[in-house]
Amino acid sequence: MVQSLFVHVDDTQPGRALAREEAPDFWNLTRDVADKLGTRPLDQIRITPGTEMAVYERGTCKERQQDRAERTLLMGMGLLPGSQQNSFRAVLAHEYRHQSHRDTAGGDVALRVNRDMMNFAIALVAA
Repeated sequence: MVQSLFVHVDDTQPGRALAREEAPDFWNLTRDVADKLGTRPLDQIRITPGTEMAVYERGTCKERQQDRAERTLLMGMGLLPGSQQNSFRAVLAHEYRHQSHRDTAGGDVALRVNRDMMNFAIALVAA
């Protein structure tokens, strides 16, 4: 247990960042949903080739407690085909509520577990 406190953890985020210039309408949609909910909008959107959707926050404990941590949406591109805008708004509202209710605290741990499981699967296939 003590040794685990000194292990360096790779801080690589999943997917790639989606710039506002790449998808201004999508960014506007996320801001519109945040405004309707009365919450702070996303700071970053990261896209992956999968079908996942999640939110997490990055920052110090103090920044998280003061609601100043960086808010990130992780979205798999596999969700888009066939999605209707109102359905997507509902799912996005659900994800924003995770942030509003401060229940993203373990998000970084879940991301690391997911990444490690994926790396393990890739290693099995390669072997």
